[in-house]
Amino acid sequence: MKFSGMCTAALVLLVSGAACKGELNLAADSPPPNTVVDPNNTQIDPFPELPCQGAACETPVPAATPMASRLTHTQWERATKDLLQLEFTSGLSDAFIKDTRGTGSFDRMVDELSVEPVLWDNYRAAAEQLAEQVVNDPAALARIMPSNLPDDLNERSRVFVEDFGLKAWRRPLSTAEVDLMVALMDTAVESSDNATWEDRVELALRGFLQSPHFVYRIEGSGGAGITNLNGYERATRLAFALWNTTPDQALLDAAEAGALDSAEGVRTQVDRMLDDPRALDVVLDFHAQLFDFAHFSEMEKEASLFPNFSETTPQVLRTEMELFLTHTIGSDGTYRDLMLSRTVFADDEVAGIYGINPPSEPFGQASLDESQRAGILTRAGFLAMNATQYDPNPIHRGVFVNKKVLCNVIPLPPDNFSIPDGVQGNTNRERIENATGECGGACHTPMINPAGYAFENYDALGQWRTQEGEYPVDASGTLPFDQELNSFEGPLDFIEQVAESPQAHECYAEHWFEYLHGRLPLAGDKPLIARVAQASHASNLAIKELIAGLVVNDVFLKRDGGQQ
Repeated sequence: MKFSGMCTAALVLLVSGAACKGELNLAADSPPPNTVVDPNNTQIDPFPELPCQGAACETPVPAATPMASRLTHTQWERATKDLLQLEFTSGLSDAFIKDTRGTGSFDRMVDELSVEPVLWDNYRAAAEQLAEQVVNDPAALARIMPSNLPDDLNERSRVFVEDFGLKAWRRPLSTAEVDLMVALMDTAVESSDNATWEDRVELALRGFLQSPHFVYRIEGSGGAGITNLNGYERATRLAFALWNTTPDQALLDAAEAGALDSAEGVRTQVDRMLDDPRALDVVLDFHAQLFDFAHFSEMEKEASLFPNFSETTPQVLRTEMELFLTHTIGSDGTYRDLMLSRTVFADDEVAGIYGINPPSEPFGQASLDESQRAGILTRAGFLAMNATQYDPNPIHRGVFVNKKVLCNVIPLPPDNFSIPDGVQGNTNRERIENATGECGGACHTPMINPAGYAFENYDALGQWRTQEGEYPVDASGTLPFDQELNSFEGPLDFIEQVAESPQAHECYAEHWFEYLHGRLPLAGDKPLIARVAQASHASNLAIKELIAGLVVNDVFLKRDGGQQ
């Protein structure tokens, strides 16, 4: 239905609290309910039975995080789907202005998620389209209606606003907010003497979905200094961290009951959430961003060298890695399992690349050759993405291992350094050595090249090889990590050392921290990351437990309100 200028003006008033750069003016008449204050300032240790060591013995300090953090486009899609109980995500965010990736490894970095005027217009158009879609589908409309709606129109509007508003804004609405939304619904009459209940609901849905209280996660509880988030804010943090969507009814009920005011209550919900399929979707999203799965679509190989490469190869290699990840983490796998497991899910094409017998059914479970493969770093998908059309790319592979597996800081090359064209050599390794020799100890020689050479037994498609033409492959090297030089004889030796490396466990935990918290770690976060990494290494912690440790703690459940 087309609505009058009065309706439009009311909507503008409703959403006018947000500035284009992500600033939000929290209304004074709508204080967040159930603010939790910890009078004893007790510390939450996610692993109380494990004696601490080193940095893990220090006290983490909650950060001064933003009071308003914009949803990512993925979170907006999933939140609207779950809120409106749609069968599928709408896909409307495909038309949104694109987010740009900044300093972090993930798309959740709250400091980089601003709202430009164009994006506000995107939100408005999407809200209108979704509202119209729902009210014109009787079954869809019925799904979002509370039971036992009153006959009186005004009371019916209030009941709907209170019920839907709690789910949309992830907290109970204040009396003033309910009055405003009911008044907005009343403006439907200004557009038509024959305005229906559906017309009133359509206006309300438009208002809810383009409000800052929907498109932002708002944390306005507490005062100056370090205070606990209230139950609804904790529910919201948990939902978007672990599920990439809005809180479900169980989380909202737990918030209302005060069950999220304690670490034990939070842990109960975290355990439930990590057993939900939506958590595995987040696990896949984390690894897809960490391993740059977006580059699968760019994969190309020289047909004369790799006749078994086809247009379907990139997708089947991605599918194989996704199935490996969901199986490993879904079955309570550990970081060591991620690095060492030889379980594979293959079709005929994948099996051919790995040189194994194909399972009896497509993407059935099988085992990789234990003399050739171990864990995610020897998956053909990872290796083929980090290769040229013709040869392995030790530089790309080495940079990835240093930055994303070991969190080593790679020195910048000299200002005048560049890799020359047409470098000669009998093997790929010799050509890389000759091409990067002038960079020497400043960059390639001590760190990048050795980590890449560890995977020289895998060609540009990730297939195993021991010879390169008439020359034997040399995959040995020495790489600094764990505060010492570590020598290895080949890929399996190297990966086994990485799997046992405290530095690698801490690097993996640090990536998860960045993803779950939506920011780079600060000095006050380091003890938490060290504690979780220590538990991962010493106790062979399941990755699900690692994730739980990064959210059931003071840093996640509190914030620093600063000086007020």
